Amino acid sequence: MKKFIFIYSLLLPNFIFAQSIPSNLSTIDTEYLESLPESVRADIEAEIEKNKTDETNTLKRRPSSELYKYETVMEWEQFQRQRNEELNKSERFGLNLFRSMQSSFMPINEPNFGNNYILDYGDIVEINLYGNTALSYELEVKRDGTISIPELGSTSVGGLNYQQGVDKIVNKIESSYTGTQVDVNLKEIRDIKILVTGNVEYPGIYTLSGNSNVLQALNIAGGVNEIGTLREIEIKRNGETVSVVDLYDALIFGDISEINQLQSGDAIYVKPLKKLVRAGSGFFNEALFELKDTESLTDLFKFSGGVNKNIANAEFTLVRADGTIQNDIDIDDRNLSKIDVMHLDSLYFITSNIGTIRIFGEVARPGAYSIMPGDDIYDILERAGGYTNEAYPFGGVLKRKKVEDLEQDYMEKSYRNLISFLVQNPDKLEANTGIGMILEEFKSLKASGRVVSEFDFQELKENPSKRTTLSDMDEIHIPHRSNVVYVYGDVGNPKALSFNDMYPANEYISLAGGLNRSADKSHILVISPNGESSVLNYSKFTNILREDIDIYPGSMIYVPQKIGSVQGVEFYSVIAPIFSSLALSLASLNSISD
Repeated sequence: MKKFIFIYSLLLPNFIFAQSIPSNLSTIDTEYLESLPESVRADIEAEIEKNKTDETNTLKRRPSSELYKYETVMEWEQFQRQRNEELNKSERFGLNLFRSMQSSFMPINEPNFGNNYILDYGDIVEINLYGNTALSYELEVKRDGTISIPELGSTSVGGLNYQQGVDKIVNKIESSYTGTQVDVNLKEIRDIKILVTGNVEYPGIYTLSGNSNVLQALNIAGGVNEIGTLREIEIKRNGETVSVVDLYDALIFGDISEINQLQSGDAIYVKPLKKLVRAGSGFFNEALFELKDTESLTDLFKFSGGVNKNIANAEFTLVRADGTIQNDIDIDDRNLSKIDVMHLDSLYFITSNIGTIRIFGEVARPGAYSIMPGDDIYDILERAGGYTNEAYPFGGVLKRKKVEDLEQDYMEKSYRNLISFLVQNPDKLEANTGIGMILEEFKSLKASGRVVSEFDFQELKENPSKRTTLSDMDEIHIPHRSNVVYVYGDVGNPKALSFNDMYPANEYISLAGGLNRSADKSHILVISPNGESSVLNYSKFTNILREDIDIYPGSMIYVPQKIGSVQGVEFYSVIAPIFSSLALSLASLNSISD
C-alpha cells in the first residue's frame, strides 16, 4: 500500500488545540525575551504587537483565502520560469561520469592490479624461496628493466606483463635451486607522471600509481569539460599516438578492453567535440549524444536506448540547428542511416508527456527523464538502467514538489500558531528554557517532500500494485549501501554509529551517550531508511524499553526534549510537529547524502 508522509496530518489537531487556549496575554519578561534567538524574538514581539491591536485578543487562524497570496504566487511563477529553462536544456551524456566517480576509485600506490599490469622501472618485486633453500628478497626493477637476483644475476622483466614476469623469475630460480618453491609478489607499484591536456577541467602534469588508466587520469584532472570529446581521446607516447579511446564503449556497452594501463611520460589529449545531437522526449535516455562523422541517427537510437515503449509506434520529428523541421520521420534503421545530422540537431516526439523527473545516485544512467501518463518508479528504474552494485534500494527517496509545498505551508502555519500560543501563555514560554533554540531550528527547516515508496526492483517487477505513479518534478535519490545508524536529539553525544544487526534501539542510544535528563522517553522517533516511522517509549520509572522495533542500516533514532504541560494537557501535543518534522527531514537528508 502506498504511503505518503504529510506533516500537516500531524498539525491540524494542534491548530485546534492552540485555538482552544483562552486568551490571557500577560507581559513576557524582558530579560527572558532578550535571551531568545534574534529571529524567534522578532516573531514573538511582532505577535505581541498584533495582539495589542486585536479587539478580541484571541488566537485566530489565517483565512484560507490568504494562504496562496503574494509569496506563494511569486514562488509559483519562479518555479514555472525555472522549469521552462530546464526543459530547454539537455544534459550531455557521459559528463556526469567524472562527477559521480568515488574518491575510492582514485589510483593509490598499492598492489591492486591484474595479470596484464606492465612491469617497469620503480616496481618492487618480493621473492620468497621455500624448501631446500629459504631466502627472501625485495628487488626493484632498474632503469634498464632488469632485477638483480643475488647469486643468479640480472633478469629482464621490464615491458613484460605481471604474469609473464613472474613466470620468468620462477623459471630462472627453479632451474638453479632444486627442491625449492618460489613465491613472487609485487610488493609496491611505481609512481608515474602523466600529462593531461586539451579540453579537461584542470590540464597539467599529475603523479599517479603505475597501474592507472585513462579514466583515472581524466578523473584527477577534473574530467572532460563542456567542449571536450568523449569519443576520441588520444594517448601519446614518445610523440606518437599509441591509442585512441572512445569512452562510449565503456559508458554504454561496458567494454573497457581499450582502456589500457598508462606509462610514465604518456600524454592524454582530449580533442574538441565535433557533433552533439539531442535525443529528446520519446527516448529512454534523453540527453545530448556525441556522434562521430561516420555515425548516423541509427547510432543515436543505439546510444540512447531506443524509443520509449509508450510511444514506440509514434512519428518522430527532426529539428535542425537552424530551426528547420523535418516531420514524420520513419524510424526504420535503413532510413535513419541515410539521414545526415549536424551539430545541435534534435530528434524528438511531441507527446502528451506529463513532465520531467530526475533520478540521482546509484543507478546506471542518472539524469532527467520525461514521463508519460501512468509511468511509475519501476518504469523509470528500467530506463535508468537499474541499480549499481552499491545501491541501497531500501533507503530510496522519492521527493514530490506538491507534497513539499503542502508540508512547507503547514510547517509555516504551525510555527506561527505556536508563536501565538506561547505569546498567550508566557509562563509556559518562560518555563521551557530550550524552546527558543527549538523554534529557531524549526523556522529554518525546509520541508522534505518525501513520499514513502517501494524501491526493491524485484518486488516492483512482481507486484505492480506496489509501484508509485510519478508526477512532474519528482526527484528520486538512490543512496549507496549504508552501514550506519544515526542517533540525534537529546542524547549525550549525537552521532552516526556503525550498524550491528544484533543491537536493539536502546543499545544505539547507549552508544550515543544515553538519554539526557531532559529527554522525552515517551516519544522517541525511529525513522527507517524507507521513510516509515515508529515511536519508542521507555518505562517512566526505568530505562527499559516497553517494546523494541527493528533497526536497519541507515535508520535514524531521534530523541526529543521533554516538554512541560499546559493546564493538564501535554505541551508535547502542540510541539510534536516540530520534532516530527525535524526527524523526517534529517532522515531524508541522510538518505540523500549518504
